[in-house]
Parts: sequence; structure tokens; C-alpha cells
Amino acid sequence: MSKKSISTIHKTVLSIRFNEKTKENSLFNNFIIDYVSFLISKKLRQIEFVTFRFLKKKNFQFS
Repeated sequence: MSKKSISTIHKTVLSIRFNEKTKENSLFNNFIIDYVSFLISKKLRQIEFVTFRFLKKKNFQFS
């Protein structure tokens, strides 16, 4: 899964949370959404780290 698609999913999850119309089970729903958001952001950090390490190994020049 690409970084862009993960980021899109993350934004979608956040917009669902803020556009929530019903308040039933909202605490539980928010917990689930927060947890999924955490997992997505964790995956994004892993992708960034691996990409940085790969580019560094290839002697890519950062500006």
C-alpha cells in the first residue's frame, strides 16, 4: 500500500469521525477510529523510515 493511499485512508477516517451524526456508542466508535488512526500513522512512520534508509544507502543527496 502506497504512502499516498494510506494518507488518504487516514484523512477519510478522521473526516468520518468529525462528521459523525449519531451519538450512540460514540465513545466506543471514537476509540476504534483513534486506534485505526494510530495504526495508520504508525505504518506511515515505518514507510518513511524504510524509504529514508533506502535513499541513504543509495547515497541520495537531501536538499
